[in-house]
Amino acid sequence: MRLPPPPPVARAVAATPADRDRVLDLLRAGALAVVVLGHSSMGVIGWDDEGPVITTALDFYPWTSWATWLLQIMPLFFVAGGAANARSWRTSDLPYAGWLWRRVARLMRPVWVYLLVMAPLSGLVSVVAPTAWSEPLLGLATQLLWFVGVYVVVCALTPLTVRAHRVHPLLGPIALLAAVVVVDWLRIGVGIAPIGLLTFVLTWAFAAQLGLLLDDGLLAAWRGLGTALTAMALNLALIALGPYPISMVGGSPGERFSNMAPPSLVLTLHALALAGLAGAARPALARLARRPRVWWAATAVNLTAMTLYLWHLPVLITLVAATHLLGLDRPVTWTADGPAPGPGYWWWTLAFLAVDLACVVAVVRVLWVVEVGRLPWWDVPARVDRRAPERERGASACAGAGAGLIGVGTLMLAATGLSGFPTRVTSFAGLPLSAPAAITLMVLGGLLVRAVGGARASRGERAAAQLRTATPASPEQE
Repeated sequence: MRLPPPPPVARAVAATPADRDRVLDLLRAGALAVVVLGHSSMGVIGWDDEGPVITTALDFYPWTSWATWLLQIMPLFFVAGGAANARSWRTSDLPYAGWLWRRVARLMRPVWVYLLVMAPLSGLVSVVAPTAWSEPLLGLATQLLWFVGVYVVVCALTPLTVRAHRVHPLLGPIALLAAVVVVDWLRIGVGIAPIGLLTFVLTWAFAAQLGLLLDDGLLAAWRGLGTALTAMALNLALIALGPYPISMVGGSPGERFSNMAPPSLVLTLHALALAGLAGAARPALARLARRPRVWWAATAVNLTAMTLYLWHLPVLITLVAATHLLGLDRPVTWTADGPAPGPGYWWWTLAFLAVDLACVVAVVRVLWVVEVGRLPWWDVPARVDRRAPERERGASACAGAGAGLIGVGTLMLAATGLSGFPTRVTSFAGLPLSAPAAITLMVLGGLLVRAVGGARASRGERAAAQLRTATPASPEQE
């Protein structure tokens, strides 16, 4: 067996158009890099007689909750993505179903490969490893898939985003922010907890809508800075006077709920603050992105973004288990709340992080080809022809419904994890959830978008496409 060729970073850098807006690429790459580093360093894991016990640094260092206001920059990925999707939709000649299929095809391609590997492997580990080991670790294996499903839904909403922006730039943000306020009142004030799931769409669609404001320069200079300061002041008031926790990434000890899952009004306003700061700093970010080394790094991350995002957590899980078996656990002390960092813990964490990142790079080096290559049978060209208006509306509705199924399925899978696959069943709001059911919804959604948005190739075209699966598409083609 031979390794696939390395990612064509140098070719992509050389092919960058002079008029490309590099700021959007820099925001996406930066957001993803912070996510990977945060996941790899913030977890505190101790092992008792039964298995691993997982806490985070947020549980023991009060200042880290405030630090998440700087480290939680995932909203910037949606801000940049919203701007990029709007540009694509405005300039595309494809019908909606074909346009959406092109995006779904690339987003879901590495997800299918991930599940084809991780689902049976998790089932095997669940059989041979003690439940106390496999359940907490494999429960994390799909935790990050929420992003894929939500992003697919946000992509599907792009025509509405663009239309609202055309009517008035503030229409979309105000409507979505008002909806988040109502949902949070019903969830926190009235106690209707399940309705909070709506903010998985509302909050991230709000961030994407802000991307259009950023792209049009409406958050530039003092406007962006004023917007950011206003949003942060509102958040400070909500935290001081209301029930909201400080942390932007997860629940802290003693808090009733998390700002992140489902997203709260505080996280929504945090997205507004980040978008405002990005708009105010855009000239400086543009100068930074023109530096050769910075642009090379941003290009390398964006070329392999989904592979890096999907696989960095399984690499972390494997390394945690391996270091324990080798007797190289990071030193912890036990408290009433679980394991806490012990003497020398953070020095050990630096060494652990170095090894972890090296392993992540090795895995991405092998699997990146899945992201920009072509997956047999799954990949077909987008449909370019337009049907009669009635049929076109039906195809658009089916494509949107397919995106919705992918979103629901991935959120379910993020909640269930792969521990005990395929027989384990969990419950949420009285509803039974299982990984196989979630994957089934994802597959049905993907097939629906493919059926109405993909072109029907002839036998000769299918044969040519199969030959091309061995050759990755160039970044400029994607």
